Amino acid sequence: AWYAPGWHDEVEAWIDSVLAPSGRTRTGPLRTHRVWSISAVHTVPTDRGTLWFKASCDHFGAEAGIVETLASHLPDLVPEVVAADRARSWLLTEPLAGVSDDGAPADAAAVLAPRWAAAQVASLDWLDELRAAGAPDRGLEPTLLGWRDALATNLELDDLTAEECARLAEAVPLVESRLRDLWGCGFPETLGHGDLHAGNVAFDGVRPRIFDWSDGCVTHPFLDGTHLAHWITEESGGAVDERVRAVLAPWRDACPAADFERAVELAPLADLVFQTVTFDRLARALEAGTGDFDGVVVMLTRKVIETVVGVGPPDS
Repeated sequence: AWYAPGWHDEVEAWIDSVLAPSGRTRTGPLRTHRVWSISAVHTVPTDRGTLWFKASCDHFGAEAGIVETLASHLPDLVPEVVAADRARSWLLTEPLAGVSDDGAPADAAAVLAPRWAAAQVASLDWLDELRAAGAPDRGLEPTLLGWRDALATNLELDDLTAEECARLAEAVPLVESRLRDLWGCGFPETLGHGDLHAGNVAFDGVRPRIFDWSDGCVTHPFLDGTHLAHWITEESGGAVDERVRAVLAPWRDACPAADFERAVELAPLADLVFQTVTFDRLARALEAGTGDFDGVVVMLTRKVIETVVGVGPPDS
């Protein structure tokens, strides 16, 4: 929609209308920050400082409702919402302190990890509200169904060699069994960010805030923890499995009867499958030819194969 004539005028009229009750005034036109296939992000100059506006594509149409819901329950962890139009997935927020083009440092992940686990536990009390806002079900069965669909229809997988295809066929039942094991470990499905990495966290040195909620959903809580652990490991070194265990430690106390160690072991594989489904669905939703996410599904599929059945022979 943001490429259509008149769209910016419509947005500016909406911004003026939602600012009017507070006496705040827009002092100039929208200023483009980033516009691409999945979203349009602009800054908005006002007489009380700059605001941020985001419009999401239809595939991520629930983002505004998700963020508005989160802001009412987790005001210290997400952007401060000025206004939201859920029907058009428009979001107007206050600026975030500590946003960097290089992404937040590993220190931010260390501060965020226990706070995020606590927020996920708290979300159990208002998951129905989150679902009503449009957060999709990315639990076990939808994940397995989406993965099977991706394997059957995603054209990127035509790039797999015959050897890789054979090993993928061997991996499929093992992957499905391990994901069922993960969901059977005794941890509840909770709020999930779906793409929790350094580039989606603002950190002012004290408080981290999570933004870009386009992949927000209800899913297994250990998937976000796996992302955080990889982020810390990439910047600070150490063993990934130990980082995963440390990041997810609050869940050991939250669910003492659950099989924590087995879930820690299985979560990285489940995250690969989850992300495969995410990028397959995104590729289907975008207009042909954008090329923004080309190659991601086949790359993740190769990682799944390697994780489950190992690397093929040298000549594969």
